[in-house]
Amino acid sequence: MNSNSLLPAWLKFLDFRAEDHLPIAEKIRRYITFGLSVSMAIGGLFFTVYNSLIGSDFLVPQNRLLFMGGVFGVVLTLIQMYRVSFAVISASAMVSFFVSSVLFDNGAENFLVTGIVATMFMFDNRLTRWSISVAEGAFFIYAKYLLYESCGMSNSGVSFLHHATNLVLFLLGLVAFLEVFRVVNRNYRQLLEEQHGQLEKQHKQLEEQATQMAEANDSKERLFAILGHDLRGPVGNVRSVLDLLRAGELTQKESEEFLEELGQEVGNLEGLLENLLGWASTQLQRIEPYPVDYSIRNQVEEVFRIQTEAAGRKKIQLVNDADEKHWVRADQAQIQTALRNLVSNGIKFTPGGGEVRIHTELRGGKVLIVVSDSGVGISEESIRAMRRGQIQKPRRGTHQEKGFGIGLRICDEFISANGDRLSISAEEGKGSVFYFSLPLGHLTE
Repeated sequence: MNSNSLLPAWLKFLDFRAEDHLPIAEKIRRYITFGLSVSMAIGGLFFTVYNSLIGSDFLVPQNRLLFMGGVFGVVLTLIQMYRVSFAVISASAMVSFFVSSVLFDNGAENFLVTGIVATMFMFDNRLTRWSISVAEGAFFIYAKYLLYESCGMSNSGVSFLHHATNLVLFLLGLVAFLEVFRVVNRNYRQLLEEQHGQLEKQHKQLEEQATQMAEANDSKERLFAILGHDLRGPVGNVRSVLDLLRAGELTQKESEEFLEELGQEVGNLEGLLENLLGWASTQLQRIEPYPVDYSIRNQVEEVFRIQTEAAGRKKIQLVNDADEKHWVRADQAQIQTALRNLVSNGIKFTPGGGEVRIHTELRGGKVLIVVSDSGVGISEESIRAMRRGQIQKPRRGTHQEKGFGIGLRICDEFISANGDRLSISAEEGKGSVFYFSLPLGHLTE
């Protein structure tokens, strides 16, 4: 049963197959079709039995016609042939009411006017509803004409032409009124449905914005928690080493070891601050690339130069296979940051003796840049989280180096600003491959 019924409780049975999602106009058409079919079937059956019992056998054929029309209408409604059902009950009703009114002068012709009213609400096509209404009106007028002649009204002071003119004007006025009412009602329904659609669209947009805001707040809260944890340790270590050095309680060898450790901690903090500033820039929507033409091989060489010391400590080989003829057009600083993060991650998560390699190739009029390593790989869950823009809990590298969880997000933001997305092909324990494309630039050297 339909939960959004337009009908009172005692007419709920007409809601059969009038699903909630249907437009109001279609629901009304189904109410009319099913209601008329049921009424004709019940009424035709009742009067068939009644007239048979009282001996009025001459009325039984019309009653049967009405009953059969109603039954066929119900069956066609059940199989969702609503327009055909209405056509069947209209035809049977017109014949039954016309014959009954002419033969017995019982006022049955007035039911044809009810048929006109129903027809005006049944069809959207103007030609269809006017054609059926005219046919029903013609049956009505012809029935009145025959009754007029049979009752001897032709000898009265009013001519049939006058009488017929009044009937025609009445029918035209009725149809015109119903047409105007129908159009106004239709336009009003369409306006309500459009407004409802706009409200639903706005509601969905607000829900999406709320979800995005919740995710953004969650990412920020996660980031602050990470920063609170990961800044406290390095800063505490630096302070402890400085206190020991200031107190002069360390031997020369111990001082050298602690200074090396101190340098590593300061390097970690420097990387964290650079990533934090980059992430803050993306959150403030200040990513405005300033593309220039430059050699990608030279840029890779510069990134490797910066990472040489970190790679050397783990005896990781940095391989620059970027083609010297491949120039790109992009924001040099943003791509430098992205490559530095990818190479840094490769070094952190690659065991000693491994390699980090960058090579380029032309593909579809662009330069494809591929950064691969022989490290521990990345889980599918981490990749999906990065795609959703979530800040992940940092992981430790193969030598317990600290990763702060925002590097890949920054890479993706900067690469997106230059026209592509960062793609990842990785499997835990089998290394990682990162790749993206940049527009082809022009050689200027």
